[in-house]
Amino acid sequence: MDGNGRILLTEVEKEIIAKAELAILLKGVRKALKLSQQELAELSEISRQSISYYESGHVTPTIVSLNKWLNTVSREIKKRKIKKS
Repeated sequence: MDGNGRILLTEVEKEIIAKAELAILLKGVRKALKLSQQELAELSEISRQSISYYESGHVTPTIVSLNKWLNTVSREIKKRKIKKS
């Protein structure tokens, strides 16, 4: 703890927390869009197994995979907004 009573984290601990937060975000967005891992895999051209690893926090997505994921969920969100209009 520092002088203000805050817990100080090591860089490794910060990285573990960041990976966990990313995994929770990826899974949460997919579920909010009501997509299965398989459906997201087919839409994004990322393997279902990779999506599973990303969502569990076992593997951090590459920039290329993250870009594919972002483009796919953006398209899905736009499609759903158009349908509601």
